Amino acid sequence: MKTQAMTSGEAAAERDKFEEVPATLTSGAWEHFGFAVEYNDAGERTVDRSNAVCKHCLKHIAYTDWSTSNMKQHLRQIHADVSVSLKRPATQILDRALENRKRKAMTSEGEAEFEEIPASSFKSAVWEHFGFAVEYNDAGERTVNRSNTVCKHCMQRVPYVNWNTTNLSGHLHRHHNVTVSRKRPATQVLVLGLDGAGKTSLVRCFSTGAVSKQNVLPTDRFNVVTIQREGQQIEFFEIGGREDLRKDYWQKYMPKALVLVFVIDASDKIRFSLAKTHLQELLAAADPKLPLVVLSNKREVQGSYKASQLSLADVIGDERPYHIIDTCATGASLDDSGVQNALYQIFEMVKKARSD
Repeated sequence: MKTQAMTSGEAAAERDKFEEVPATLTSGAWEHFGFAVEYNDAGERTVDRSNAVCKHCLKHIAYTDWSTSNMKQHLRQIHADVSVSLKRPATQILDRALENRKRKAMTSEGEAEFEEIPASSFKSAVWEHFGFAVEYNDAGERTVNRSNTVCKHCMQRVPYVNWNTTNLSGHLHRHHNVTVSRKRPATQVLVLGLDGAGKTSLVRCFSTGAVSKQNVLPTDRFNVVTIQREGQQIEFFEIGGREDLRKDYWQKYMPKALVLVFVIDASDKIRFSLAKTHLQELLAAADPKLPLVVLSNKREVQGSYKASQLSLADVIGDERPYHIIDTCATGASLDDSGVQNALYQIFEMVKKARSD
């Protein structure tokens, strides 16, 4: 079957049927597919990474464990004129730790590539200078070898045992004149609060600069949004507020927080004491100077608490910089929502925290 290219009008109509896959998926088959994009009844956009979409015919192709077998079969059967290379074209990726350095370099073992190591699980600052080694099998499939690290400064592989960083520290000491702090630096604005408090709606307001007129589906686990403003780039990391997520993830991600944003449903007076207890537990285990922004959300609901009525001084403490702000993420105009003030205060806190 001859592959027919879409016209510009057809391409425009179908432009949001798929999302481009990251360059880290290197098999040549991925050049012809994207991740499936879907919309719920509220118009919210989600990406289904268990389904690929063929760029030639927009058909959904399921796959398992990142295997491209189904995709290649589809191309052979439906788009016989399409040529599939072994690997996708090389992509230059800037090294975050060393500006304008490529992540790929030739070493004695061949081409070295690394994957960033999550700060939430690996807190030693030594890990800032290393990534997990990335390897490719004969079919061009990408795997991550977590028993080998790659030094970001020289791209040399450095093995380690049982997550011990002794070999890594020794390598830095012998070969690189770098200073290693005791802990990895905080990087995120962490957004927490009970389920139904309105965290996702507020993060969306921060991102879009507009108040939502519709209800937003709650975050099932994690929601990450990067916002740029006045030359600053900040990652807002929201964790869902269900009981199991509070137990399993909230404290785990606190060490990575540059600023904590805690959202309280000001209209839910029954669960206010529960929200206050969780905030107290989080702050008790945190740095006493971790900046805090409490958003008293849903102020448009009649009878809801106002920021001045929350009585959180005993929980927050004396040293901690903080703001308590009334917000409304749905229905109100942006000027009356309190969202702009909240975002301004968050960015100011981040700016100060990064300069200290």
